Amino acid sequence: MITGLRSLPNADQHGSRSGEPPGRGSPRRPAGGFTLVEVVMAVAILGFVLGACLLSFSMAMRSVGTARNEMMALHHARFELERLRTFAFTNAALNAGTYSISNANYTGNYTVTSVDTHTKDITVRIFYRNHIRGGTSTNVLTTSMVRVLHRR
Repeated sequence: MITGLRSLPNADQHGSRSGEPPGRGSPRRPAGGFTLVEVVMAVAILGFVLGACLLSFSMAMRSVGTARNEMMALHHARFELERLRTFAFTNAALNAGTYSISNANYTGNYTVTSVDTHTKDITVRIFYRNHIRGGTSTNVLTTSMVRVLHRR
């Protein structure tokens, strides 16, 4: 018989290899998978991130809508201003006063003010829907007409 040789203890029968008794120490975790706490935290973080993305997307869409409306209002204000500039200086549409303008796409008004016998100021206002602040906003363009430049 050989004396002096010993076999190493089996961890399942006698505890861990560090010499601890069986049943003590850290519980063994399966090799794969997540704990319930990890899954709940991941879902909460994902929900927070997706909510922020949806909020950002919603705000971006409102900004785009307002910018589109503002640009259309500016286009219509320029169109009205140029239309008024084609009239003769003595045309009834250029008498002093405030006049409503509208079509299927916009509403607004223009005001003609006589500065003197040779000069008139024209202010065009076009109203548009503002999705960011809510309600209605206005684009305003102003020009002056001089009789010398409009001989008809």
